[in-house]
Amino acid sequence: MDKKAQYELTAPRMTLCPVCFEEITVRRLEKHLLKEHSRAKQICCISCSAPFKKSKYVQHIRNDHSDGFWIGTGVKKAQLNMVIQRWYSPVPDKNTLYTCSACHSEIESNQLFQHQKTVHGIDYLNPKVIATMQPGRLGKGNEDYNTAKELKNAATVKFTVRGVVPLRVCQELIINSAYWYTHQSGKPVRAPKHHNRVTYSPFTGGRISFGANTFLIQKAAEKLIELLEIRTDDHGRLLVDPAVFAKEATEIVASSVKSKNGRYAQYPIQDDGHMRFGAQSIHVPSFIKTFTEEFRIRNRIPL
Repeated sequence: MDKKAQYELTAPRMTLCPVCFEEITVRRLEKHLLKEHSRAKQICCISCSAPFKKSKYVQHIRNDHSDGFWIGTGVKKAQLNMVIQRWYSPVPDKNTLYTCSACHSEIESNQLFQHQKTVHGIDYLNPKVIATMQPGRLGKGNEDYNTAKELKNAATVKFTVRGVVPLRVCQELIINSAYWYTHQSGKPVRAPKHHNRVTYSPFTGGRISFGANTFLIQKAAEKLIELLEIRTDDHGRLLVDPAVFAKEATEIVASSVKSKNGRYAQYPIQDDGHMRFGAQSIHVPSFIKTFTEEFRIRNRIPL
């Protein structure tokens, strides 16, 4: 066994104190709770929010949440500080108050994560949730605001001409998302040449027809751009839970299909993310990711 594997096997597992959020070894947590938080009668699990007595809490996380432990000190502290930097700004002359960038409320410093959970639906104290933040795309804490805003504006400019999504962008979207669903290989295969079938109508814009159904590419694209404009800040951070954004974006694409009798309220999307039109399909996650990647969205979106 090499040294790295041996270290990972024997190194103490870390967690967060559910009261003060100190990063601490699981082994020391019970003593820490009894000594530092003797007045707390009950505590709530940071992973599942269930209430426990202090004497029972450590056993609970060992039994039910051991997959949320980590190795090495300073790991979660750095991540939590990163979340604070991205969502909050200090209130001048008020040491314990922060302003939330999403709703502009003033929050006490010891209530920042509780505010995110109860108001904005993101439980950053849950080890599984904080993993949705992508450090590689977050930049530094002192990143240039103007540069970040320019990147967002550049994405809008790339996708639109005077506020309208042009035919070339509609074709690019089909290259990225069209499939032969019933390919002879037994699995869906990319069909980039479908972009040659994209046509333009003065009423519906760029579109592609599959038999009796027509996917209104331009309409879906323009609504997704509008959604990204209102659901992100100028640093590329989502202002809502990533799962909420994913649901909204998916519904936009599903409602952009027109039959001969009129537009569908919600065209069915399969569990694998495909909207099937006979032998062909549009892979909805790929369609949406064309926009989220260009807009440099910093959250991992569950598509």
